[in-house]
Amino acid sequence: MSHPPRPLGVSLAILAGVVLFTLLPLMQVCLLLNVQQHFLSFPERLPDDPEAVQPLASGVDILGGINSTTFVVQGITAIIFLVIAVFAWRGRPSYIRWVMVLVIPGITVFKFLYQAATTAQYNLSQGISSGDSLLGAFNNIQFVMEFLVMLYVAWYMNRAAARAFYRGSYAPPSQSG
Repeated sequence: MSHPPRPLGVSLAILAGVVLFTLLPLMQVCLLLNVQQHFLSFPERLPDDPEAVQPLASGVDILGGINSTTFVVQGITAIIFLVIAVFAWRGRPSYIRWVMVLVIPGITVFKFLYQAATTAQYNLSQGISSGDSLLGAFNNIQFVMEFLVMLYVAWYMNRAAARAFYRGSYAPPSQSG
């Protein structure tokens, strides 16, 4: 008997997970690091001005209070999920279906708790920018999308077609005993 093909729903679940839990976080990290590098590349003095004046203020936080630990955690989480998604795409080992079903809610809950903790620590002395409301709306939309993907993955990975694909055969394993 041949190996069951990968169902379209499994492909959609894996691709949606990769977009939300790998590509989007890595794009955020790359964008913020690019902006940071851009601002750090500005010279403090004009190159042709021998009587340059020292700036009155420097050391402005251009990343909105995001520290490098956040970049590292977000990048590592995205790369780990990408490795899991590659194994889930291949369909081997067979328990990778359960790993996907457990990891996606884990990442979603972790990101929600982290977002709630950082939002609760908002300090007005750091200032308010026009991007804060946009960032809040983006985070809410991202959480809703992650929640919907989490529900879809949990639902579809437990369907008969997905179970057969990860098991490697259409027939359920024989129950001896």
